[in-house]
Amino acid sequence: MKLKDYCKDRVTRLLGTLVVLFILSEFLYIVGNTFASIFLIDLTIISILFIKNLIEWYRRKEYFKTIRERVEGMEHPWLIAELLPVSYRAEDKLYQELLRLVGSSAIEQIHKIEDEEREYEEYIEEWIHEVKAPITSMQLMIENRAGNNPVLKKGLNIELGKIENDVERALYYARSEQVYKDYLINTFPICRTIEY
Repeated sequence: MKLKDYCKDRVTRLLGTLVVLFILSEFLYIVGNTFASIFLIDLTIISILFIKNLIEWYRRKEYFKTIRERVEGMEHPWLIAELLPVSYRAEDKLYQELLRLVGSSAIEQIHKIEDEEREYEEYIEEWIHEVKAPITSMQLMIENRAGNNPVLKKGLNIELGKIENDVERALYYARSEQVYKDYLINTFPICRTIEY
């Protein structure tokens, strides 16, 4: 947050303070104070307000700098509400609460999508295993009944092989996110393999 932006944001408050200070100065003049004492009072009030606003600007700047650093370092920025620095301002606490609501809504949506994907994957896997049973029974029927006609047997086996390959491909794509279900990949020293 730049000082210029901070001042723009608080321009009405600063103008209101200057109007009140002008009215106070007029009152002090009417009551009989000298210009020197009025100037000293005004200078003191302006100095205190300047220092107060400068300190507040610096705190806000550091607060937003911390937030920016935390967001840039996050893999999932929608979880920022959990990592926001503690603030002394009620307004910041309200924003943090709103961010928590948005973040929890995003997390719920992500879980819903993940559940739908898992259900779809399970459905596809079940369907593929259901389709494999008739394919296997057809292969057995071909072996038992088409033994007399080798051309028919060969043609049917080729077509069943194509169907089985398509089913295996569908299973592979359904499990492409979770290869560990079909394959086990480990490092293994080649020396141990060669010795035996």
